[in-house]
Amino acid sequence: IKINDSTIVILINDTGIGINDDKLKNIGIKGYRIETIDRPGSGTGIYNINKICKLLQWKLNITSKVNVGTNVELILNDNLTVLESPVLYKRNLK
Repeated sequence: IKINDSTIVILINDTGIGINDDKLKNIGIKGYRIETIDRPGSGTGIYNINKICKLLQWKLNITSKVNVGTNVELILNDNLTVLESPVLYKRNLK
């Protein structure tokens, strides 16, 4: 985690099997799953993260290389004007 005046950057790196470019470009599509992953799931994880990032005006960057691993960078800014959103007020999040 890196913190400066206006942003927090969360970096997650792994040394797993990686994701090739053809599959990586689709991981934000609702319901998309990579066939080589032998784990249960619905294919909505990254899709939902993308929706949250857009709502909060955050950035999500994912890079990967097969047989090397995957890097995820989540950049949180201090733009709190989104708290005026009616969606957030319905849940009384302040």
